[in-house]
Amino acid sequence: MHAFRVPCWLVIVSAFVLLSESGCGDRDPRLSSPAKTAHPAPRSVANDDTSPAWKPDGARLGELGPYQDVDEFQIRVPRGYEPELKRLEQRPGKLSWTWKQSSRPDQTEPARLMVLLRKKPSLDPATASLDQESRWFADFLRPLHEESPAESGKIAGIPFIKSGFTGNIVLSGKSYTQHAVAWVGMTPDAAIVIVAVDHEPDHAKSLAVLSAAAASFRTR
Repeated sequence: MHAFRVPCWLVIVSAFVLLSESGCGDRDPRLSSPAKTAHPAPRSVANDDTSPAWKPDGARLGELGPYQDVDEFQIRVPRGYEPELKRLEQRPGKLSWTWKQSSRPDQTEPARLMVLLRKKPSLDPATASLDQESRWFADFLRPLHEESPAESGKIAGIPFIKSGFTGNIVLSGKSYTQHAVAWVGMTPDAAIVIVAVDHEPDHAKSLAVLSAAAASFRTR
């Protein structure tokens, strides 16, 4: 596992921006590791009528705020999270939103929730596929984080592939173990990435709430 000095949420947004219309595109050298890491086995995740429906954990519903619009979709952001990026369009057809947790007493990096959309002209619906989008996103992050096995499911009828990532980051001279969960989904018109990020030792609770937020995603 490698230590990086770029915040995980910024790496994820940068990875999303650098994905080209035809594939993964060129990597930003600042985000690449000189050491090689072993890649997990190729994905063989089926996403069909047998895939489970992912719904918010009922025990976490009270920790979620009202629905917020993200283009033609909506998501329930956890209470106490504030916008950090409001509908940032880095390139035509590539949109992102980021919310961060209120400041922690120890002033460490807050947990974050991100929604990234790729649409025309960045996305060609005729050639795009869920498996392809998920592979591109995971391949870009693998040099930075170790990936956990992928799972398939549906959120509000939209097919998604979920993966987990773990790695070390260095912020203000201190090393943290960062955890991220990414849900990559597809509709006929858009590729969707929902990402939850936090660091140890408080990540378990925040990622449980952020997972409930991700499962609240729906079309308006």
